[in-house]
Amino acid sequence: MTQISGSYKLHKFNFMQTYKNILIKAPNWLGDVVLSLPAIKGVRWLWPESHIAVVIKSELADLLKDDHDINEVIPYETGRGLKKIRSTFRLAKRLRHKKFDLVLFFPRSFHSALLGFLSDIPERIGYADEGRGILLTQTLERTEDLLSHHRVYYFMNLLKIFEKDVPFVPPRISIGKETVQWVQQKLKKITRPGTRLIGFNPGAAYGSAKCWLPERYIELGNILVEKFNAQILVFGGEKESKLSARIAKEIINHQGFNLAGQTDVLQLAGLIKYCKLFVTNDTGPMHVATAVGVPVVAIFGPTDQRTTAPYGNNHIVVQEKVDCSPCLERTCPTNHICMESITVADVLNACRSLIK
Repeated sequence: MTQISGSYKLHKFNFMQTYKNILIKAPNWLGDVVLSLPAIKGVRWLWPESHIAVVIKSELADLLKDDHDINEVIPYETGRGLKKIRSTFRLAKRLRHKKFDLVLFFPRSFHSALLGFLSDIPERIGYADEGRGILLTQTLERTEDLLSHHRVYYFMNLLKIFEKDVPFVPPRISIGKETVQWVQQKLKKITRPGTRLIGFNPGAAYGSAKCWLPERYIELGNILVEKFNAQILVFGGEKESKLSARIAKEIINHQGFNLAGQTDVLQLAGLIKYCKLFVTNDTGPMHVATAVGVPVVAIFGPTDQRTTAPYGNNHIVVQEKVDCSPCLERTCPTNHICMESITVADVLNACRSLIK
């Protein structure tokens, strides 16, 4: 595991104590949930006999349902304004009844720490940020060194507070028989034997600045169909269904298939697992692909590949060096040069290196 510096604050903390009922507050984005899996496995290593529950947004909850390191998944609905306040108090009431004795917060938001405080959980651990330190019993500093490393270590580093040499296991998504059967039936309907399945993820929930041009995805897909006997599975969320449908429709020989908004997150993982290659912007499904063992060509523009690149080997990041990147903006304020400068040939060459 990468060693990262950082100091922590302690408050009457017994490192040798056995916590029987542990809660983990999962991150709020799909990619971050995937990257937090090694830390969840680390908690299981620390307390192999304890009950470990994960509280997570409802739309992400299915991703964890077959994970053997987790005893209980607690989904919750989000909202805004008064709806968010009411849902927070309802969730806190549910958690109080479960009598957790330790909670770890992967998100850095004030809201997540408030949830743990309202739930009367005696030990509350998280990064010190956004003025939430008063709500936590133990905090770890978010240093510049920490923030310059890959996000997978950001979550794993939180376990440093337990003063144990916790083993690191790369992110892996568990997929049960029920989901595998669903995926096989789905693919049987839309694909033909003998072709090479290649996944595209042309959207990005974070914002349009992360998105490579749709026309170039189409051109790339047509080349892959002609040269590599490929069928293109186009993924995305419900909000990206129109974009995905357009790209799938314009793939030649009817070899593009729009799957955007048609799966839950575990079904998404199951479908991606059958792909020989995954071409994507910097998105949550990119991390899903790496966690099911699929080679990834990742197209980066405004984001920092040091922290959010596909984790592990057998992946290629395509990114042009431009003065304004990484800007981390959701929408480009100028001419989107970071994405405009990446050609179809650039991405195709990366695909050729990984296609088997």
